[in-house]
Amino acid sequence: MAPAVLEVLLGALEQACENYDVPALEQLLGQVSDAGLTEDQTLALDISRELLAQLQDPDFVLDATDKEHREAESDAPTMRSFYRLLNLAKHLDLIGGYDDEVFCARAGLQSALAARSREVVRMPGEVEMAQKIFGELKNYAYLKPEDEWQAPTGRARLSQCLTQRCVC
Repeated sequence: MAPAVLEVLLGALEQACENYDVPALEQLLGQVSDAGLTEDQTLALDISRELLAQLQDPDFVLDATDKEHREAESDAPTMRSFYRLLNLAKHLDLIGGYDDEVFCARAGLQSALAARSREVVRMPGEVEMAQKIFGELKNYAYLKPEDEWQAPTGRARLSQCLTQRCVC
């Protein structure tokens, strides 16, 4: 593998670790081999593998989700906490069985980013983060699961048919 390509992949791997991005970690770890790596590069690869293994443990993911939820709702949230919470919620959703935790994480993200949007935009990437958080209707916190959505009937409004509080 060309050194320049390897450096790009290792940079992307570092970013995936920073953001707890499980699909990116899996993909990038599949592209990088140990052959010909420096000691520092091998260490970075080992750390990435260890993090991916930790992210397979639901207890680790739940603890990390709780920590990042608190950080996202703090007075000075970081973009890292937003990305981590977004990715942890997606991962918990894929693991399955953690609907309440996924709901709380998504609601926390939406609430925290909405609060930030009322202030002056100071952090790079906030528009991109807003698009990721609010870009897919199925990710809104108070909506029914996507497979339970129904078309409005009678006097019901579409918003009522999508929310968890609806009886259509």
